[in-house]
Amino acid sequence: MGFVAVEGGSFEMGSTEGRVNERSVREVTLSGFEMAKTPVTQAQWEAVMGTNPSVSDRGMGPSHPVNRVSWYDAIANGYRLPTEAEWEYAARGAMRAEGTSMRGATMWGRLRGTAGTAIGARIR
Repeated sequence: MGFVAVEGGSFEMGSTEGRVNERSVREVTLSGFEMAKTPVTQAQWEAVMGTNPSVSDRGMGPSHPVNRVSWYDAIANGYRLPTEAEWEYAARGAMRAEGTSMRGATMWGRLRGTAGTAIGARIR
């Protein structure tokens, strides 16, 4: 599974439109992190975790993205789910130059080069 390094930076997170819980615009600063180039497939998830939590109403099969995964489910072998801020930062363009696909599916993340990082993060 390939990862893309996302350099840290600051951005305006949130929106002035959309759902009420997204309307609070605030500046967020992130340290660098890595994100999988593609969504995690059911086959990849099962190879790491030993089970497949996906349900059939969202697509089943080894090449389909895994679904029904919580933050705590994802912590394994140094992987974790990206935070909401990391996901939004990457989705807004921090990864576009790398040709990644981020269509709303589960993706692994790893923090880069920092000590005292979130549980499950892989330190490089």
